[in-house]
Amino acid sequence: MNDGKEYNLLEKEMTFIENYLILQKLSKSFDYEIHLDDTIKQMRIPKLIIQPIVENAIMHGLKTLKDQGLLQVKAFCENDKITIQITDNGVGIPSVKLKKIQQSMDEISQDEESLFENDVGYALSNIAARLKLTYGPGMASLTINSTEGMGTRVIIQIPKEMEGFQVV
Repeated sequence: MNDGKEYNLLEKEMTFIENYLILQKLSKSFDYEIHLDDTIKQMRIPKLIIQPIVENAIMHGLKTLKDQGLLQVKAFCENDKITIQITDNGVGIPSVKLKKIQQSMDEISQDEESLFENDVGYALSNIAARLKLTYGPGMASLTINSTEGMGTRVIIQIPKEMEGFQVV
């Protein structure tokens, strides 16, 4: 998907996301919105850190939703950080499961080896580990906010300016 390169321009990643959503809409009923600030389109990010979250939102959040689903993907600059938000109005994550997912991601931030020892939130744990390996401990974050019956928001924050990753 990227000629074997580990990084992609944010603009290109968002194009992949839009193409993925167009394909998903062929078999599922939901709406989506994508917003990308012009100022960060040329920012390089690790490839495939957004798509697994979008996929989770569709498969787990919107799939069983009785009403029309809405998925929003936004990327913007805030306080010298690039913020990427994936929000759905789906079924949400039960609090017990959310705690397990967050614990799994916390363990990853302590020890990447634990990524392969758990089966809760594997995609999210993988993304958390990749962010840590790419940007260093404490430089990037992945957080999940969810209310059962109301939806979920996943937020990725990465440094805007870092050697090798600044806007090109």
